[in-house]
Amino acid sequence: MIRSGLDGELKERLRAILLSIGADPHVPPTLAGFGLERFAPVAYEHYFPEERALRKCERALGARLR
Repeated sequence: MIRSGLDGELKERLRAILLSIGADPHVPPTLAGFGLERFAPVAYEHYFPEERALRKCERALGARLR
């Protein structure tokens, strides 16, 4: 997550740096200390199953409240 108000060029530089970290053989052991392996790009589509589950719960709750 990057703050939306940041300059677009800065956001892209930060993204490129974070995504390149896993390629550096010296960094993964440092990340492992925090339980991380690497950074990976995430798209909205990755959240579809969770969104469907949330909508299902909302419908069920709405039906119980009526």
